[in-house]
Amino acid sequence: VKKRLVPPYPVCHPNQYKQSLQRVQDLAPSQLYFAHLPARAAESIDFAAILAQAPTLPKNHWHSMKNRILHTLGRQNRSH
Repeated sequence: VKKRLVPPYPVCHPNQYKQSLQRVQDLAPSQLYFAHLPARAAESIDFAAILAQAPTLPKNHWHSMKNRILHTLGRQNRSH
């Protein structure tokens, strides 16, 4: 988003997403390629910041609609 690296939408399995990021970091590649950005040197990527931004709960259309409905009914907790 706006030439920054942010977690994608949807993230159905946040733990698997975080594990994948950690695996890429552990591989220590010299360069990484992205779908919507030019290639970057791996050392220029702040993996800790991306991991900190990663959701802890699933973020997808199903969970979003469920939370909107529950919020409208006054039953949503603020964990999402």
